[in-house]
Amino acid sequence: MPKPNFLVIGSQKCGTTWLANVLSRHPEVYSPPNQKELHFFDDRPTFEKGMDWFLSQFEDGSGKKRIGEYTPNTIYLGRGPEDDPTWREETPERVRELDPQMKLIVLLREPVSRAVSAHYHNMGVGRIAPTMDIFDADRSFHTIRMGLYAFQLKRWFEVFPREQFLILFFEEAVRTDQHSTLQTTLDFLDLSPFPQGMMPDLQKAHNKRASFLAMRLRRGYPRLSWAVDRFLPSAIKNQSRFRISLPKDRLAEMRAFYKEPDAELADLLGRQLPWAGGR
Repeated sequence: MPKPNFLVIGSQKCGTTWLANVLSRHPEVYSPPNQKELHFFDDRPTFEKGMDWFLSQFEDGSGKKRIGEYTPNTIYLGRGPEDDPTWREETPERVRELDPQMKLIVLLREPVSRAVSAHYHNMGVGRIAPTMDIFDADRSFHTIRMGLYAFQLKRWFEVFPREQFLILFFEEAVRTDQHSTLQTTLDFLDLSPFPQGMMPDLQKAHNKRASFLAMRLRRGYPRLSWAVDRFLPSAIKNQSRFRISLPKDRLAEMRAFYKEPDAELADLLGRQLPWAGGR
């Protein structure tokens, strides 16, 4: 039975949807067509379905050079279930048991922007009220802690050699240098260039932020979320006067919170971060 030989493991709100959209169109790549994120290694109830269930998601991938999936929470090693709080810490070992040679792709993003994007996402899908403070949301959704990249990567680097990682940055990969990022990714996965006429649109946007009005409707009437998505005109959903922004003092607190972890990340990766000096 075919099994994955690459995983895009994170981070959440850092461009994994963009990368999945691109790679899934490559003729030498197979990914489950109806589900971008399987959450097998990072979610215990899903993991308990067993390895046979997981591998069955890739049974149509025979003959493909690369088989993979894109679960952006896989990298995160925060608190696990209440009855087993260290369960997430063992995620790298669970991946290694599947394949010690696994290729691992990581996308990172300026952590304040990433946290804000995740916060709005949780609002947009109705998980939290549009008025909830981002620090309060962190208690349940780890909105801020997910940006502690160095802490997470150090643990992964203990289990897999660094040459099995490709580290990309949202600011470069998605925002400014898509073609170079694509070539780097294809080289890392030992894939051929896209055949003529099959190159996907690298500029296409994904995961557009919902407006304040859409957030309110989804939160207040969760059973009607489908109607909000289908029938609320885009001109209203995206209208600026229906949007919200975080208080400046909260943004300043987050910038201060990430200052030392960012320095640790730069030292770990041996390079200047794309957002250094830009806050």
